[in-house]
Amino acid sequence: MGIQDTSWNSMKTFLSKRGVKEDIRCFEVRNITRENRESVETLLIEKKDSFLAKTAKRASVAAAPLAAWVTANVKYSQVLEKIKPLEREQANLLRNLKTAENKIGELSTGLKTVDKTVEDLKKRLNLFTKEAAEIEIHLNKAQETIHAAESLVFKLDEEYSRWKHQLNELSKELKILPQNSILASAFVTYLSSCSQDIRRSMVIEWTKLIGLEEFTLMNFLGSERQQLTWQTQGLPSEKLLMENALIIETLSGMDSENSFCPLLMDPSSCATEWMKNYLSGHNVEVTSQTSSKFNTSLDLAIRFGKVLVVQDVDYIDPVLFTILRGDTNQLDVKSSFRLFLTTRNIQADIESHISAVISKINFTTTEAGLAQQLVQCALKLEKPELEIRQQDLLRREEELKLSLDQLQQNVLQQLASSEGDILQNKELLRSLNETKQSSSDISESLAESSKLKANLITECGMYQPLAEYASKLYFSVGNLSKINNMYQISIPTILKLFQKTLSSCSNVDVITKKQKFLQAVYLYFARSVYKSDRLILALHLVHNSFSNLFKEKEWDLLIGHVITEDKANINQIKKDIPSWISYDRSYDVYLLQNTLPELYNQLYLEKEDIWQQFPQKPVPMNLTSFQHVLLVQALCPDLLHSALTDFALQNLGLLVLSPPPLKLSQLLSESSVSEPILIITSPGSDPSEELRNLAKNLKVKYNEVSLGEGQELFALQLFVEAGTQGNWLCLKNLHLMISWLPTLEKELQNLEAHPSFKLWLTTEPNDKFPSMLASCCLRVVYEAPQGVKRNLRQTYNSWEMYKEINKSLFILAWFHAIVQERRIYIPQGWTKAYEFNDSDLAAAVQVLLTRLNKDGKNIRWDFIQGLCESAIYGARVENSYDLKVISSYLRLYFTDSVLSGKQFLTHSVVIPSTNDFKEHIKTIERLPEIDLPEFFGLSPNIDKIWQRNRSKEIIHYLKDLSYTDHKYTKFDRSEWHVQLSPLLNLWKKLNQTTGYIKMKVPVVNEILPPISIFFSREFSFGVFLIQAIHNDLANISRVIKGSLLPDKDIIEFATLLMQLKTPDKWLKLWQGSTNPSLYIQSVMSKVEAMDKYKDHINTTLNLSDVFHSDIFFSALKQQSSRDMKIPVNDLVLSCNWGDCHTTKSVFTLKGIQLEGAIFDGENIVLNHENVSDFITAPLLTISWVSKVRKLLKWFINFMPNQLNKKILI
Repeated sequence: MGIQDTSWNSMKTFLSKRGVKEDIRCFEVRNITRENRESVETLLIEKKDSFLAKTAKRASVAAAPLAAWVTANVKYSQVLEKIKPLEREQANLLRNLKTAENKIGELSTGLKTVDKTVEDLKKRLNLFTKEAAEIEIHLNKAQETIHAAESLVFKLDEEYSRWKHQLNELSKELKILPQNSILASAFVTYLSSCSQDIRRSMVIEWTKLIGLEEFTLMNFLGSERQQLTWQTQGLPSEKLLMENALIIETLSGMDSENSFCPLLMDPSSCATEWMKNYLSGHNVEVTSQTSSKFNTSLDLAIRFGKVLVVQDVDYIDPVLFTILRGDTNQLDVKSSFRLFLTTRNIQADIESHISAVISKINFTTTEAGLAQQLVQCALKLEKPELEIRQQDLLRREEELKLSLDQLQQNVLQQLASSEGDILQNKELLRSLNETKQSSSDISESLAESSKLKANLITECGMYQPLAEYASKLYFSVGNLSKINNMYQISIPTILKLFQKTLSSCSNVDVITKKQKFLQAVYLYFARSVYKSDRLILALHLVHNSFSNLFKEKEWDLLIGHVITEDKANINQIKKDIPSWISYDRSYDVYLLQNTLPELYNQLYLEKEDIWQQFPQKPVPMNLTSFQHVLLVQALCPDLLHSALTDFALQNLGLLVLSPPPLKLSQLLSESSVSEPILIITSPGSDPSEELRNLAKNLKVKYNEVSLGEGQELFALQLFVEAGTQGNWLCLKNLHLMISWLPTLEKELQNLEAHPSFKLWLTTEPNDKFPSMLASCCLRVVYEAPQGVKRNLRQTYNSWEMYKEINKSLFILAWFHAIVQERRIYIPQGWTKAYEFNDSDLAAAVQVLLTRLNKDGKNIRWDFIQGLCESAIYGARVENSYDLKVISSYLRLYFTDSVLSGKQFLTHSVVIPSTNDFKEHIKTIERLPEIDLPEFFGLSPNIDKIWQRNRSKEIIHYLKDLSYTDHKYTKFDRSEWHVQLSPLLNLWKKLNQTTGYIKMKVPVVNEILPPISIFFSREFSFGVFLIQAIHNDLANISRVIKGSLLPDKDIIEFATLLMQLKTPDKWLKLWQGSTNPSLYIQSVMSKVEAMDKYKDHINTTLNLSDVFHSDIFFSALKQQSSRDMKIPVNDLVLSCNWGDCHTTKSVFTLKGIQLEGAIFDGENIVLNHENVSDFITAPLLTISWVSKVRKLLKWFINFMPNQLNKKILI
């Protein structure tokens, strides 16, 4: 056919040409030249075997008929060549015949010979014609075979590619089957109770250890069909949940004797709901261990082979021990019996010997899983048709994939069962053609389904950013339980807030929705946390919501999560800091300089004039709002609380941190029958009266029980009665019955309550309060309103039924407000938070009204003062100083001059002039919203003192919130090196010029004077402490270098240091700073100071240089007793500002810090508002003197005209 290249590639190219079949069928053999035929004949001889049908068929089904066609054409060409002379001869004979006919007469004698020749020629012609027809028939048959082969190859091409790929995959999997089996077994056995992060890290570690590139449990044990089925049964498509479902299915497929019983740890109950759908095809019974029918249900399930699901398993009932251990030889256990345990308490009390025979499966909600639930929630609310389409799409996709899989199975079955020549099996070819058509239709449908799925994902993706944001906020709020165990959150709550946000702002952009949701979350949870913790909540939410507000290391600097290893000595630091910055601010400014050098360089702190009025006057620099907070922290910590509040409010988009005022009646519409209302009380607050009034106004039957020992049965009886009859029940003081609360929780779950039933619970915070009970309640904090003005409003709201009220009651209400609000300033106001409450006010009111009725206008104030001081308010006070404060207030307020208006209550506050209730309210409304320090008799700068102290507490809590539970629980050498090297280097530099580490701990000479023994013991203790610290840090250093393996103690120790927490081991030796960096610096400075004192005692001492200041005073007392030869009990401590004592054992104390006042040694005055909170007092000379001499000096020195000259301590 004109192609000289006889290679297979050339042949394939020829056969792939369009019209090749027609060319072959119409091929004219007569056009074959002798040279071409001879070359083909040579090829047939040389490659004789290749043209055999059997050989050609192995190479290609289409090659065999083509080989036969070539052979036939060669033979046909040979035949044509042979008959060619005969044809020429025939032509000659015909010519001769014509001539002969013309000459018939002449040639009649040769007619018979010619007829015979003609007959022979006809026979030969017939023979050749028959051969040509047979050749044509074979050619047509070959063409049909080629067509069938091509059709079969085309139809099986896609399946062949798929099967080939699957075969390659199976071959690979077969090679690594043992390793995968080991990993799958380990995963199911050891990782089912772990979180997703731990699972991921452990699988990576195991795969490296076993020599695999990767391992996925779902790919090895599961299938896409299973995942689709589980999703249609209501299980979210999160990876963790899919793995858990696969583990459950794997355990369910094992023999009951050899499998572990699954314990589903399911706080959100999503797995429990899925389990009901998953087991819907079985004989399932759901029960609880607390149910009275539990034993009966268990017995019937064992006998009849039921699937028993036991809910809320906080402990394992002993009746299950035998079944869990597999010791069922004496039980009639049917093979179909299966046991599933579920619990919402991830800290369920499971004994160790039982933990070994159950498989804990962790269904704890993750951020991704919650985000998916929130997306579904949004779809149900705003686009329910999308959710329906999504479910239909999943169902259709599953059906199509199952159909495609079945068709592939049919093709394989037909090919395997085919007999004879597959190309001649027309029935098979027809069936394959139909299968191929169906497969093509399904593939097209799947492609279309994929497009629809992509479009659906795009539409659902509109809600994904908001859902992820909301999920992140949920876990942020959940961390608040580290501050207070009562601060719990539940998934239904966050879903409710999410729905409420979407409903209220459906036509706004995502950023606005995020802001609205953030505000909703804050305002909702602000009412369930104490006022003092609201700023912590706000800052924590802002930090987790707006990562763009914080540059690298800025948040760490705020919470003190930075360690600097250079210039540990404060005197060295002071040299590099501008001179106008005070000594106590130097270290914080240095931290700012060292941590954020770029920010520090643009501040120009050396220009004092710019910073003189900071932060009241803004500085001319481009600072972010958070950088402004950092500067306040470094330069003006006494204003840090205000700066943090402003920062939080600005980013929350709120005006105040306090949520709108809440009345208990508002909670009725928010709670459901199954959701108790948990009221978290504070000292001085009791909601009982408001609850009683609310029930009375609504005409609801109301009972309350103050819980205590022996009240359990009575409380349960009232609980069941109220639940069935639709009454209200208040269980008070739950914190007194912590061990009974799990029982209450179970009863609440099992109760079929009346629609009108309402359960009120009150409790004080308790670390052991069940978190599950707290999270399933609607929680609110009930505490006295903050501020004197709000406190007076609350008091007068309880008296609003009176039109007239005696003026003396205003004095009492003011006194009550002052003693309550003074609790804000601890320890300056009170030494502790005393529980002054409404019952104290009620008792005092009763006393006051009684005296008014008896005394008339001549009130015996001393009687009222005495009772309030000794029996009412004073009875709660434990400190003598605090009792003097109570007494001072009583004698200042409860006088005739105050009652008559001649004397101010305080700071221009005059009591109402009449008994008119409205006049009293107007007087209250004229009070400032923010309490003035003068109200309490405290120094004007008390607010700055409070801000500094409160800011430290807030930062401490923020630091705790910044640590994740699993961040440091696993040894990571590189992480340890990064986190701990600064502390190790700091310790190394502190000890470079000392020999304390290798020094033998000095032995104290007990024959020395007491004061010398004290300083020697202090130095000896300090050396011992340094060596103890060094041993711990050296172990960590060796672990980082790889020369020591970390044990549990070292990991826990290093974890605390990485969290910048001083280990308890060190604090038990000496109670120093809770910051390890400051702790070790303080230890070194004290030891260096004591090193000097032990050899040469200097009578000028800074008490911050000793470890045990109390022992110093005892030692000095013993020294004075020896020197003066006076019994120790006859000595009293004498202190003098500036004057020297004549006694031998005298010490001068320096560095004493005075708070709230300025003192020059003679005169003392209160600080004004802009003065720093601490002032360094003059030198104080102390000594121990005899009591007689002390009394004599008192008479001489403390005359009325010289009261400011001497201070007796």
